[in-house]
Amino acid sequence: MAYNNIGIVNESKGKYKEAIEYYNLSLARNKIDDKVFFNRGVSYMYLNKIDSALLDYENAIRLNKNNSEYYLNKGMANYILKRYEEACNDWDKSSTMNNKEAKGYLLKYCSK
Repeated sequence: MAYNNIGIVNESKGKYKEAIEYYNLSLARNKIDDKVFFNRGVSYMYLNKIDSALLDYENAIRLNKNNSEYYLNKGMANYILKRYEEACNDWDKSSTMNNKEAKGYLLKYCSK
């Protein structure tokens, strides 16, 4: 938990590479912490490492299918990678969990 928290602090300071190093340390001790996968994915997004972010969001979802933020961010990563159908599916899933931001993305990017 401490490594994750230090990662969050580094991320808040814009030190994304350092944040990832702490998230890696956290995951080395506990490979089943969905929050750490999600947080590392956010840092990867800031570094424009979208494929790595997507993989982390998928791991977070594998461990916890009930967090709308995970699907929201996975949708963002898919959208950046021009995987529009997958993005819309992710935002739809997030939206069904009452995520208002996901509902907005659905309306803006997925309505036909």
